[in-house]
Order: sequence, then structure tokens, then C-alpha cells
Amino acid sequence: MLCRKYIHNSRKFVAALAVAIAGCFTLGTAQAGTINWGPAKSATINSPYGGVVIGAPDDSTGGFMFSKGQMTKFGSDADMIIGNNGIIGATGIALSKKGFKSTSELDRGNYLDVLRIKNEGDLFVILLRNGKHAKIRIDKLTPGEAWFTYSKITFSYRIEKRG
Repeated sequence: MLCRKYIHNSRKFVAALAVAIAGCFTLGTAQAGTINWGPAKSATINSPYGGVVIGAPDDSTGGFMFSKGQMTKFGSDADMIIGNNGIIGATGIALSKKGFKSTSELDRGNYLDVLRIKNEGDLFVILLRNGKHAKIRIDKLTPGEAWFTYSKITFSYRIEKRG
């Protein structure tokens, strides 16, 4: 009797463990589906953040606010921060291979806290603080004084349109 109860409880434990592990693999994963992107806009960050970017913006860093299309000194309002070394920090960021069209499938992939810009033309999907997405394309990288830094970063972006 005791043995049967132990086996029954261990099966529940294994089942619960399997569900928990499966849940871990889906955290931070973008859902597939078609996204309608708003009109393309552009922005330039003239003095990228000079410190170390380790994730989403905070009040010590400020950052770019997509809803207003401008920089803000309040990190709690900012959706993304770009460091002068080309590191982008956000609540969630993923590389995109779906182009910069007005409609596209949402990239399936894991969102990270930071990614590095490698070249002009790089595409990223940013998870915004309001739950929407923005797609950005790096248009121009102006080299800075120090090696592997940028003094100005120009990008185009589209914000997800919802009903």
C-alpha cells in the first residue's frame, strides 16, 4: 500500500517536473503570427550611452521611447537603450530575418536582454514595455573616436499595429 502511494506520488512529481521544464523552454519565446507594422519612421541617437548596457533601460541610463519617437531620460519610459559599443538593451530583443515590410510573420525565437549591432542593415524585433513589438533596421553607424564605438546611430523603425 505504501509502495503504491509512493509510485503514484512520484508519477505526479515527474509529470509536474516535465510541465515545469517545458514551461522554461517557452519563456521569452515570441508567438508566431502575422504582424501588421505601422509606417516606417526614422530616428538618430546622437550620443549613444557610454556605459555598459546589461539589459533594459533604467533611470540611470534613459533610452529611446518608441511611442514618442524620441529619447527620454526616464528609463522606466524607455523601450530600448543603445550603447556606443553597439549593444542594444531592451525588455526583449531578437534578431529578425523577416525583412522590413509593412506585414510580416513575427520572428519565432527567444528574446534576449541584449544583442550587438554587427552591420548596417541589421534587423531586430524589440518587445516594448506596453506589450507591442517594434522592428528596427540599422541604417547608419557613424564611428566614434575610440575603436569599436559609435558616435551616432541612425535607424528606421515600425511599431506593431493592433486593431
